[in-house]
Amino acid sequence: MHNGPFRKYVTVISNAKNSPSMRLSLGGTIKSDINYTPGYIRMMAKPGDQWSEEIVLSTNKKDFKVTEIAFKPADSRPNGPEWQASMPIFIDHKVTKSDSINADGYIDYRVTLSISFKETETKHGEFVIKTNHPKKGELKIPGMIEGRKN
Repeated sequence: MHNGPFRKYVTVISNAKNSPSMRLSLGGTIKSDINYTPGYIRMMAKPGDQWSEEIVLSTNKKDFKVTEIAFKPADSRPNGPEWQASMPIFIDHKVTKSDSINADGYIDYRVTLSISFKETETKHGEFVIKTNHPKKGELKIPGMIEGRKN
């Protein structure tokens, strides 16, 4: 994501006698509708046979909600029937809203992702997070689910 201040310049050349060229400046601050950290999600086994990870979503939407999270594997080699290769893996999640507002006016939402994962192969792909944000209804974050170690 490209957030933060920027400034760009352009020189305009004209046939005006008193000022044949003029340098214009355009600047501002780019703000994403939703910021997220980390930029790569790595779900690993935790004690208790549960895979989990925490991410932080930041937005200025006061009633922000995460409606669904799914992992879409990038590699299509099925461990079972061919039709299962493109099926997403749905991820359980819990969202906790911060009590304070950041200096930029955004509110942090901590999202705990969890899943009981039975496979031994590590899967790479992207986490698709669906939200109620009117401008950003879906986020795609690259990541992986680590396979079970026996």
